Amino acid sequence: MGAGEAILDFIRTELMVDPDAHLELDTPLLQGLLDSSDLLRLLSFLQEDFGVEIEYEELTTDVLGSVRAIERFVERETSRR
Repeated sequence: MGAGEAILDFIRTELMVDPDAHLELDTPLLQGLLDSSDLLRLLSFLQEDFGVEIEYEELTTDVLGSVRAIERFVERETSRR
């Protein structure tokens, strides 16, 4: 399973209240889909599963705006190791 699919799966199974809500790689996450506590759990997941930490300055829609954006960030960070 790739990073994008793993992130989608985590959000669908651990964070989403409505299992029928539409969620794809490009679905905006920060426009009401996830709240602040969901974001904290997502950040913990990214650290635990992929070993990446998102710095305060990186908490932007460019990094967290969609699963695809998070996937690009994870791939960029893991390729630097």
